[in-house]
Amino acid sequence: MQKLSPRFNLGQALTWADNEMDAETISGFGQVLWQITPDLELGLGARWTAEDREHSQMVRTITRPDRTVEWLPAPVPNPLGNPDLGSDNWSPEVSLTWTATESLTVFANLKQAYKSGSFDLTTAKPGEDSSFKDEKVQGGELGLKSRWLDDTLAFNASGYYYKYDDMQVEKNVFDPANGVFGVKTTNAASAEVYGVDVDVTYVPPALEGLTLFGALNWNKAEYEDFADADCWIGQSLAQGCNIDVDGDGKGDYQDLAGEPLVRAPEWTANFGFDYATPVFADMTLRLGSNTQYSDSYSASPTNFKDAYQDSYVKTSANIGLVGANDRWVVEVIGDNLTDEIVYGACNPQTYRENYIVGSTTAGTGTANGKLPETACFVERGRSVWLRLTWNLGGD
Repeated sequence: MQKLSPRFNLGQALTWADNEMDAETISGFGQVLWQITPDLELGLGARWTAEDREHSQMVRTITRPDRTVEWLPAPVPNPLGNPDLGSDNWSPEVSLTWTATESLTVFANLKQAYKSGSFDLTTAKPGEDSSFKDEKVQGGELGLKSRWLDDTLAFNASGYYYKYDDMQVEKNVFDPANGVFGVKTTNAASAEVYGVDVDVTYVPPALEGLTLFGALNWNKAEYEDFADADCWIGQSLAQGCNIDVDGDGKGDYQDLAGEPLVRAPEWTANFGFDYATPVFADMTLRLGSNTQYSDSYSASPTNFKDAYQDSYVKTSANIGLVGANDRWVVEVIGDNLTDEIVYGACNPQTYRENYIVGSTTAGTGTANGKLPETACFVERGRSVWLRLTWNLGGD
């Protein structure tokens, strides 16, 4: 017999599930290109996709009042509310390309696309609908590609606008019977994303082997409609959790219309260089560096203000020696040399009340109107490694 630790408030019922999902996809694509004039081309295309998905779930549930485990019960089928999901999608596009000169091309396009719906592969309640629908997007771009200074300078720029409907978003769900939080994907929002991309590449004639590059992006990504967004744990009516569905005087949802999407900084940029020069014995020395900048952004699907990633700068660099005929390469590579700790995703948690009994943490847990503990997943910090490459097909 196994005794569950009293330190963890796991509840008296433990359930886990074995999920199986079968998917079948049929797709076809066609495109017509019309050369209206020698310099102007019109493109028309469309993709048709039909998808069918089936979801089945076998569950095991252990219910022990004294929180002990004496056996593993046999799995039983869990009747799902919607085990079959099918969709037919058309994704048309139209493009117009004007080749003004050999060094200047202007383009525009309009397109529609989608992201497949599917199922949450987590333990569902009997009869629960664990499916979510396709996410759809419509929009377009307008831009140019150009070369200057005897083709030593490349300059590209584009502006874009996209409208998302039935956006697939993650929502926290709470099972009061077991005191456990989970994550569920739902179609709950529409959003607008628009901005400008610019990138430059320059090869200085005065220094053979050197390439300079840089890029800049301005991006606005906001929810247009999201009136049933999750509140963060403990969020009060005054803090925005003011949509009361059941009329009990407590907020159930918040409206995030006009708020930024998750991990969508307004400004990003990168710049760097690559340099290669011959050295002794037909070998080549290679140097490179890349610096990335990101503006601050929300790292939480609830737009929790204590889970915003501050702006940061990351720099990576490499130095290597390449053998004759590219037969071998020895490189030292350093990534994130500034050792920036960057949040990938954050979620408020209730460690104090729900998970650890008798914890001495100073967090406020679910106290209404006070900030909870926050758990974040971070990207890798500084790393340096040696890479050896041997080309078996070399001379």
